[in-house]
Parts: sequence; structure tokens; C-alpha cells
Amino acid sequence: MKVAAILLVFAFALAVQAGFNDAPQQLVRFQDTQSGAFLSNVNAAPSLETTQDALFLSALYGLGNKINAFQTEQYLQSLRTRDNGYASFPEGSATLEATYNAVLSYAHLGQEVPSSNAVVKFVLGLVAEDNLFANTAGGRGNIKSTYHAVSVLKALDSVSSLPANVNSGINSALTAALTDASTGKYFAFTGVPAIKSTYYGVFISSTLNQDVVSAEEVGQFVVSQQAPNGAFFADLERTSLSFESSSLAAATLGLLKSYTETDPLTQVNTYALFDYCRMVTPDLTEAAAAHRAVAHTGHFADNFKFIVEYGGADTRGQVILQGTQLRPELVVRSFNGPSHSNLNAVLQYTLAGEAPKTVQMTWDNDGQKYIAFQGIDTSNRVGSINFEYEIVLDVVGVYPPVKFNQNAAKSIGYKINIVPTATHTITGSAINEGETVSAGTEFEFDVKLANKTHSNIKSGDFDVVFSVLDSSYVAIHEEVTSATGNADVFRFVYSFTESNIPSGDLIFLVTVKDSNGATYSNEAVTYKFTVPMIASDIQISKRELTLDDDLTVSFVPATFPDMREAVPLSAINAQNERRKFFLDIATTSGDVVRSPPGVYSNGRYVFDVPVPSSYDSLGAFTLSFRYESATGEQIDLDNYDSENQEIFEEPLSFQVNADLDAEVVEQPSGNSFHYGNEAVYRFRVKDKLTGSTVGMGTRGGVFLALSHFDEAKGKSYVSTKLPAQRSDNDDLVVNWLVNPNAVSGKGSLRLVAEGAGGDDIPLLVNGKAFTSDVEIGGDIVENFEVYSTSDFYSSQTAFVVQFDLTCEGTPLRDVKLRALVYYEGEQIHSFPVGVSGDSYVTSWNSVHLKSPSGEYTVKFFREADQQRASDNEENKQKQLRAKQREAELTGEAFNEREFLASLDTVEVEPLFSVSIPHNQVSRGGLPFSSHWLVLVPALLAFLFFDNIKRQYRKGTRQ
Repeated sequence: MKVAAILLVFAFALAVQAGFNDAPQQLVRFQDTQSGAFLSNVNAAPSLETTQDALFLSALYGLGNKINAFQTEQYLQSLRTRDNGYASFPEGSATLEATYNAVLSYAHLGQEVPSSNAVVKFVLGLVAEDNLFANTAGGRGNIKSTYHAVSVLKALDSVSSLPANVNSGINSALTAALTDASTGKYFAFTGVPAIKSTYYGVFISSTLNQDVVSAEEVGQFVVSQQAPNGAFFADLERTSLSFESSSLAAATLGLLKSYTETDPLTQVNTYALFDYCRMVTPDLTEAAAAHRAVAHTGHFADNFKFIVEYGGADTRGQVILQGTQLRPELVVRSFNGPSHSNLNAVLQYTLAGEAPKTVQMTWDNDGQKYIAFQGIDTSNRVGSINFEYEIVLDVVGVYPPVKFNQNAAKSIGYKINIVPTATHTITGSAINEGETVSAGTEFEFDVKLANKTHSNIKSGDFDVVFSVLDSSYVAIHEEVTSATGNADVFRFVYSFTESNIPSGDLIFLVTVKDSNGATYSNEAVTYKFTVPMIASDIQISKRELTLDDDLTVSFVPATFPDMREAVPLSAINAQNERRKFFLDIATTSGDVVRSPPGVYSNGRYVFDVPVPSSYDSLGAFTLSFRYESATGEQIDLDNYDSENQEIFEEPLSFQVNADLDAEVVEQPSGNSFHYGNEAVYRFRVKDKLTGSTVGMGTRGGVFLALSHFDEAKGKSYVSTKLPAQRSDNDDLVVNWLVNPNAVSGKGSLRLVAEGAGGDDIPLLVNGKAFTSDVEIGGDIVENFEVYSTSDFYSSQTAFVVQFDLTCEGTPLRDVKLRALVYYEGEQIHSFPVGVSGDSYVTSWNSVHLKSPSGEYTVKFFREADQQRASDNEENKQKQLRAKQREAELTGEAFNEREFLASLDTVEVEPLFSVSIPHNQVSRGGLPFSSHWLVLVPALLAFLFFDNIKRQYRKGTRQ
């Protein structure tokens, strides 16, 4: 059963993916190899309507070469009748609906309709007495046939041939059908659902009149038809959802875009619509409707990959070498298919200082891409060049045409070749690029500029700028050499003499700029500078604060290169603001709770930190500082005592105090509780220092703790600790559902407050601590079921224990338990117990060979007891290490076993235990390898498509 369920989910996931993606990707599998027509699924017969759907997908995604288009065109020709209409099947009678599907099929193929004037004449001959169109000669006029007629005339560019009286009659029918709804207006035609009627009405109105009456109200109605799952209801009663109604709704809103002040599609939940469409079944007709709907949303572009190139490998970088000939090229692919050939691509490019130029890109069938045949010459040009591509996809059924935009920017400049030399002045040793340098290093850089035709450019109308940047990208040195009339080699020398910059990268940047400061090209050489960093001259406004107070901390950043003298960082005017320093405020246990950034002011970095009125702010905190480089490298600063010229041994700290006073508003009348009882405690807490209510925050808070005294150990321990929640009137409420987390027997309830780091904050009720002696009791009843695998078809052995706990018939919820598994007296596993409503479950699995026969015992412990035992063991180990160090220092003999035996041990009893009898599975796994779950479907798919391919080749030879 479990394997079947997994396979069912796997198959469903594949079906969902296949329905949306594979329909356009594998169009050929839907094509009948005999007729060239398409079928919607394996159980359906080929049809003209489905062929139109398939060719729509082909045109939408540029997949014409994935189908046998020639055979499809022959199929369409076979449907032409003597009266110049089209039938649904060869030798059938012509209908307007079939003619509509045939004409649109030709449009999707990108082919002219044969003798299109005769087709127009056939359509015009189907006008009924009411001036609407009928599906067949002599039939009754209806809105569906009228839509088909107008669509055909529009596709054949013959709308103007419609007689005036017919145009007037159609408009009268549209006016009469426009109906008020609670959410706007819609078109109501007899026997046609509201969304389809509205689509017909809007399409016909926009085609015949270039206008839509009450467009805003119609758009509001269509938007209101969207369901929470993203689909659109087809009917006014909102009972029917479909991919067809969703695609018609999206198309209607697309048509209305031209007649409304705001785009009505922006009011649609397109994310939900997209998710709904992705669930389409693997049926070609439904897949076409789903893709038609998505084509009207911004998610449609996700199905395409845009590749922009400029005619060669030397044009792929950000900087284009001056003199390079650029030839913009564009490839647009869908579903990893061929480049889409049915697009209108226009390029507008702008060279620095010049007006934009527009180029129509042309489809190159040999290269399967769009090319701007008129190249762009970059000789004697420098500066930026921006490219803006507008790509239009015009497919019948998607309104308005889809526009894709792609932007790119490059810079025309010189190639910069830098030859660096770094030498330490004392040792004389050479330092390679990328290695670590220190103060006392001499640098020399020989720079050559080149373009496409010259390898050593020395002069021109530009400047060569040499900059030295620290790890914050702050310029600590800069010099400019004008190339006007220059005849010398570009050479720059720099002496790194002081360790007054932050640790990290040391960057030497060469930039070529014009007289206006615009950059042509740049190149950098990087070394590493590593030095201890400190926070010197630290100033803290106050060490003792209250809630709603303000803390101001500042410091002077410095380096400590020789661990003797602090070297303040260089001040480079406003550029110091680029250097990022953070104040890390942490609890005494080391958890960082806040990290405000510093603001540079007169050589110092200042941190203004408000202290909000919440338990997060209470207690003791430590202060430390951190530097972040421009590349994101984090460097901790030591706190430096500038007065004594040494590193602080203890962390800097401050304390936020409160005088918390509580009033007990509600508490249980008795002090004896059974498991399953509900006990409510309500308090009002104020800070007497500020007179304000303290917010809960995300750390710390007020807790009701249940402690017990262990007489054998002479110590107290806590079994239950319940956080208080704030009510609407600022009271603190603890709603205690007594469960086995609380140890049975006598105990004491205490009201405690904690700060962000778990610090105890005094909390008094009537001047003293709140305590209440209680007694916990009740018999816990366990009702459990156990299971272990006996089926050799499963790949592993699974063990499951499911149970519920009750006391006097009341379910016990939210008990925190841990399960320890024993086999033949030895512990083999430890797992937390999962909670689901009133039930608890723990499970584990292992290979059959490691699950021998026998009895497995599962003991369930309270997590509080387990934690108490763990804490006790950790404390024993600490005492042992301390005693060992003491013995080492004094040279005394030390008996480790005897010392551990003298320490207290916490013995924890399980809440209850269960046994699982198990017979080992004799042989494991599926009757076949799990790899076949992947290989078999893949093999079947290969054989299926290979068979279609062979049939296709056979058909084309015939």
C-alpha cells in the first residue's frame, strides 16, 4: 500500500509536469502520421479544432520545425469545399466554425489562405435574417458564428467588406446583450456562459468599432469571476471552472487594456492563475487553453530564454575593445527548443554623447537567429553603449501582442595591461600579486593601453587615473596623468608606509576617463593586507539604563600592527562613510541580539541605540565591534583601553534594569491538580521605574515555573516552565493545561521574569516573590499500537509506536517526550516523539539485515527529566575537569572513579514502556531494483517516441 501510494504521487507529479510543459515540447506526439491532423489525447480522433490548438502552441513558442507542417497544410487543403469554405473532415459540408479553425490554422502556420477572397465571399454569404451570422447556409444567426465570422474577416484583413446593415445589426445585438451585474457589466447571449459571451462581445466590438462600451465596468466583472485557486468561473452563478474560461477571461482583459485607464490584468492574481494552469492535464486542447491564459501574464516570459551576442568571442566582456566591429545578434528559445523565428525584433542602441539609433533586426535562417546586418563601428569611439531590444510576438488569440524587453550595456574602451612590482624595503623580498603585504612595501606599476589596432597607446584625449583603495573601496591615494600630447610610458609608484587602513584587500586600480570623468576602461591589481583591528577611545554614555532609555556608544577605529601602539585609520573626508562598522550587542551567553551600523562623525563611529520597553531589553549585555569590508568579509575588533594602552581583558557591558511589580488578577481556587485540568493565572505587570507596561518581545518574558524538591539530592529542579501571553487589555495570562510534562507529587509554582539572555529579573507581588504550593496527581493511561514490517516487498524494516495519553478520560496534549529504544538490554536509538492532535507517534527504520528478530523495548521519558539528567552529567564532568586540573597543579594523587562515585547521580524513570515483538524479514527490497522505477518509464517513453518517429519517416517517404 505504501509503495503504491508513493508511485501514485510520483505519477501525479509527472502528469502535472507533462500536461503543461510537454504539450508544447512534444507536439509531434499529438500529430496523426497519416493525415497530418492533431489529436487531443490518445483516446481521441484527430480533428480540425485540435489542429488549430496545436498550431497555436507551435506559433506561440516557435516550434514549427518540431511538427510536419507540410503534411498539416495538405490536411487543411483537403478540407476545402467547392463553395470555398472549409469542412471539419474531408468531403464534408462547409461550416463557419470549420472555416474559422482552418483560417486560424493557416495564420498560425504563417501561410496565406489559398484564394482568400473566395473564403471572404463564403463567410459573407452566411448572414442570417437578423444580420448575425449562421454556422451553415440557411441556418439561424447566433453570437458564436458571428464571432467566428468576424475573426475570419479580421485574419484575412477584410473587416471593411462587411456590409453596413450587417455591421449595424451586430452592434444592435451587442447593445441589447450588455447587462448589469453586481460587479460590473457583462454580455449576456442565450445559451452562452457569461465569460464566453463577454469575450465574444468585447472581441467583436473592438474589431468592428475600435471601441468597447463600458470597458471599465466589463473589466471589473471579468476580474470578479476569478476564483481563489486562480481559475475563472465560466458562468454567472460561479459554479463552473475550466482552462477555457480562464483563457477567455485573460484574453478579454487583454483586449480591454486599450480601452481602460489602467490595465485590468493588474487586478488579477496572476500567480494563482499560473499555478492553476500548471495543473492542466496532458490533453492538447486543455494545454492550449492553459498556455493561452498564461500568455497574457508576466509569467509567460519564464518560458523563454533570451541570448544576446555581438558577433564574436571578443565582444562578450563588459568592456569592448575600441575598434571592434559589433554585430548584435539575438536568439529567443522556448523549452530548450530552436530559436523562435516568428518575432519582430527591433534594437535601439545609444552611444555616449549621441542620439539613439534604431535598427530592425532580420531573421537569419542559416544562423537561426536575428541579426542587425548593419554593424556598429567602434573605431575612434569611447564610452558607454546601451542596447534596448523590443521583441514582439503577435499570435492570434493573445491580446495585445506580447512584448519582451531585453536591455544590455557595454563600455567601449582600451585594454589595460598592468605589470606590478612589489618589494619590501627592509627585507628586499619580492611579493607576488595576491600575496600579503605590510607597511614598508614599495609598489611600481607599468601600464600599457591597447585597442583593436594599436598595442601601446600613449596619447589621446583621455586621462589615466591611478587609485589605491582599501578594503572598503575608500581611495587612500589618487593621481591623474593626462594623455594629451603624452609620449612617455605610463608608470605609477606608490609607497605603503603606514598601517592606517582596515584589514582586507589592498586594491590598485587603473582607470581611463574622459575630460568629463566618464570611465572608458579599468583594471585592478589586488594584494592582501592583514592587521589586527581594534576599537580605541571607546565612549559609552551610561552603563546602567532603564527601559525607554537611550544608549550612545562611539569609538575610533584603529589597527594594532605591533600589539604595542594603536594606529587610527586614515580619514579621507566623506569617504569614511563607506567604511562599515557594526556594534554587536549580545547577551552574556554570547547570543547577538542587535547589530546597529555606526555613523561616521568627526573621526568617530557613533551608535545611537534606543532601549525599547520590552523583556528583550532587560538584563546584562556585552558590547563588541565589527568591521565589514566591501566584499562582505567580517573582521572582529578587539576592545582597546586607550587610557592604559592595552586590550580590555573583560568584555564591555551594560545593564538594563527594571523594578517589576505584579498584581495577581486571577488564579485557581485550589492547589491540587490532576493531569488534564486547566489552570488559568492572570497578572498585571508594570515597571515602577518608568511606570510603563513592558512589551513581550521575542526573547525573555514572564514565566510560570513549576519546581520540585529532590529530597535525596537536596536540590530543586524545574519540570514545567510556561510562558505568559499578553491579552488584549495588557494582562499577562498563563493558561496551563496540566499534562505529564509536570512531575507528579508536591511542587511549587513561581512567577519569574527573564531578560533576553535568560537573566533573572526581580518580579514582586505585594512586595515579595509570588509562590504557590501545589500538588500534581492522577493516573496516566496509555493506549498504544505497535507495528513492525513483515512484508519483504518493502525496502527497509519500519517500527512504529502510536499512542495517546489520558487521565480520568481527558486527553493529555502537548507532552514533550523522548523515546529510547532498547534491544537485548542495550540502547540502540533515541528519538523525539511527534505530536499530532491528541496522538503521539515515534518511528524508525533500518535495513532488514540490521533488524533482527526479538523484542524491542521502547521507553518514553519526559524531556524535562532527560534534560535534568543531561545537565547533571555535564556538571559532573565540569567538576571532574576542575579536580583534575587541581591535582595536576598540586601534584596530588587523584582517583577519577572514586571522585565520580562521590558525586550525585540523577536517576530518571520512564513515564511508561512498550514492547514490539518482531520477526526479521527474510529478504528485503522490491522484487526488482529501485532503479527500474526510473528506467522502466524512461524506456517505455523512448520506445513510444521512437515508434512515432519511424511512422513519421515512413509517412514522409510515402
